[in-house]
Formats: sequence, C-alpha cells, structure tokens
Amino acid sequence: MVRKGVRTCSGGLIPGLLQTEEYIRAVIRGAAPNFRSSEEELRVTARMTRQQRLADGDPLHLTAVNSEAALRQCVGGIAVLGSQLEHLVTLMERHPENLDVRMIPFTAGSFDALDGSGFYLIGFASPRLPTLAWRETVTSTSLIDHTMTVREYTLACHQAEERSLDREESLRLVFGTPPRSCRERQVFQRPATRGTVDQVHP
Repeated sequence: MVRKGVRTCSGGLIPGLLQTEEYIRAVIRGAAPNFRSSEEELRVTARMTRQQRLADGDPLHLTAVNSEAALRQCVGGIAVLGSQLEHLVTLMERHPENLDVRMIPFTAGSFDALDGSGFYLIGFASPRLPTLAWRETVTSTSLIDHTMTVREYTLACHQAEERSLDREESLRLVFGTPPRSCRERQVFQRPATRGTVDQVHP
C-alpha cells in the first residue's frame, strides 16, 4: 500500500515534476520521432502547471527515486543540465516537508527497476481508493489498476528506495555533480561516401 502522494522511479531523466522549462523542452525535442513539434507548447504548459502542486495550499507529497545517471545524462547540453541540477537542489531545500528526492548511486548494483521505464505509484488519502500505477514507455503511457501488477511495481519501487541514499546524502550527490564532462553534440553528417546522415541528440 502506497501512502497518500506520488512515488516515482526513473533512470536517465529527472522526473517531470522537478524539471526546468528548458529541460522539459530538451526532453520533448529529444523524442522528436514520436512527437509533433506543434505539441511542444501544450506539453510544456501542462508539465509546468502540474509542478505547481508541489507548492500550493495542499501540496503534493512526492518521493522521487532516481539513478545517478539522471545527474549525468547531458539533456539539452551543459547550460541546460547545469541549470536543472541547480533547480533540483533548490527544490530539495525549499520543500523538505513534501519532497523527498533519493538518488541511487552507481555503486548500488542491480535492482528490479533498473531495466525498466519510468513509472509512478499514486496513493490516495481514502483507504477505499486503491493505489494506481502510471507507466511511461517509448510508445505508450498507461494507467494500471490491476492489483497484482501494482503490487509488483510497488515492490520494485521499495527495492529501489532501499538501494538509494538518504535525502541528505542525495542532496550532497546532486550538489556535487557539476556537468563537467557534458559536451554539446549537434546533428552531423557522415562523409559523402557513406551516404548516410546520423543524428545525435544530447
């Protein structure tokens, strides 16, 4: 049973509720094969609106479990990633009562959620309402209410939390991860003899 609020487990990306606008746009543009450019503004607005739940009169309780990879994946380039990490530190310090960010270090080894797509567990105040799971993949999103499936996601999330650092250690890890090795990468064209164009996204 998941307590009231949202718990999320993800790997290579900072969770949507904690993203800066520039980071959101970089994520959307990185998924260009699957999204129309005309949808960008709608998606950015929707995500930024949802983020207001962290600071409103009845703030959302969010536990976000992330791999250390999310701190190093060069989404949007050096400036965008740097601003995103600063924003994450600010949120962690500003909302200690309702935001718990836990980082899983590279040294943690393997765990069930490591090889999966990002997912959310949504718990409600009323015991009459069941916990729901929300899963995002490359091609689809789905709301899951099947009891045994939700239980498996819950167990995977608990295991990921057990592998994670505590909130203070997580804050120190985020604060101490400047994107020094992050390099801007642009679309480039291979030599004409190869006859191909290779697009590389940050």
